Amino acid sequence: GMYAKLALVELRSQQGNCSAQCSTYHCYKGGPAEGEGQETGGCPLYSHPANLKDNRHCTLCMTCLKACPHRSVQLNLRAPGVDFGFPFLFPVPGTASATEHEASAHEVALMFLMLGAVVCHRLPEVLQQVGWSVDE
Repeated sequence: GMYAKLALVELRSQQGNCSAQCSTYHCYKGGPAEGEGQETGGCPLYSHPANLKDNRHCTLCMTCLKACPHRSVQLNLRAPGVDFGFPFLFPVPGTASATEHEASAHEVALMFLMLGAVVCHRLPEVLQQVGWSVDE
């Protein structure tokens, strides 16, 4: 979902392994235990990890990681905010920004709504720190 776009980790798979070795697609379809993969019901969002461009369609449930018989799915460290085209908290070595991301109106609106909710929630504490009374 939208909150996963700010995550420090991402699940991605090696495209070569998926296209060359896999014919069952247990990572998103689910299925019985095979090879090193465990029995799962498949991805709850029906997303294949090789086709993920950002974390919007991944809840980091790790089902694909457990199900893959070829060990193709990896948990990677990344900079927060890289799905929006910039790592805004701190850069993580070895990560790049997602230049192909095009923000949609609902993404921008939700981010402003979340920012406003945080400001409203913390406003009394900030006012107390600057010396203003919040009881009035």
